[in-house]
Amino acid sequence: MIWLLLSISCSVFNFLLFRQFERWKVQTLVAVASNYFSCIVLGWALQGDLPALGLSTPWLPWAAFIGLLFVLLFVLIGKSAQQLGVNVTTIAAKMSFAIPMILAFSLYQSELHWQHLGAFVLAVVAIIWSSHGTKTNTQAQKVWFLPLVIFLGGGLADASLNYVEVKLLPPTQHGLFLMTLFGTSAVFGWTAIGIQHLQSKALFSWRSFGAGLVLGITNFLSVFGLLKAFRSEINGAVIFPLLNVGTILLAAIGAWLLFKEQPKGKQWLALMAAVASILLYSIIA
Repeated sequence: MIWLLLSISCSVFNFLLFRQFERWKVQTLVAVASNYFSCIVLGWALQGDLPALGLSTPWLPWAAFIGLLFVLLFVLIGKSAQQLGVNVTTIAAKMSFAIPMILAFSLYQSELHWQHLGAFVLAVVAIIWSSHGTKTNTQAQKVWFLPLVIFLGGGLADASLNYVEVKLLPPTQHGLFLMTLFGTSAVFGWTAIGIQHLQSKALFSWRSFGAGLVLGITNFLSVFGLLKAFRSEINGAVIFPLLNVGTILLAAIGAWLLFKEQPKGKQWLALMAAVASILLYSIIA
């Protein structure tokens, strides 16, 4: 259970840290790009020697694609947390499980139950309701679509990871695949920073770089703790709902205590719909 608690705590810390970046005047793209340095160093220290990566490795293009998605999603999550709040962003990110859940039935010929459709509908409803009562300033109104993009993008990333895991990835290459994801994400992130630098847009700062290194530690530990939890005595079907429900509820408490973000109106219904969606899925997982 301690590994699951570690994963939940670090996931919540990530959302709250993104929200804090606004106060610290941290550039989100720089922080996201630099966070992968910490991920790579920690991963290398824990994984030790890894097998060589060949250009003909079948999952390599998928790793590059998912790595790009990771960078884009992290940047969008940061912007959403700062402009729309932690509650909205957490729900959008954690509800993305519903997309690979539905796609799995067409890709792997699994049986589709009404509970799956119900969980998907509740996930979408939770995202729609969560956007009600958010900040009404002009800047926030311009990014109202971010939760939906995070939901769809996160679902695409999860579905891609699921496909690679089922179809392409040998068990002996899990560590290499994870390190390749971090590496490609870092390449894409720093390429974007380089392009902006060439366009004479001041972006890099050591403050943002340092904040990213901290983010990378908790980002890695959230993944590492989850992997350890799956290898523990806890039933895998229990881990997933506990992780998502725990993250959503703990993030809501943290946002209230630190940033005075209290759910209003339909946002309470959004929290309940999110929890109901996860629990409904867990019944038939």
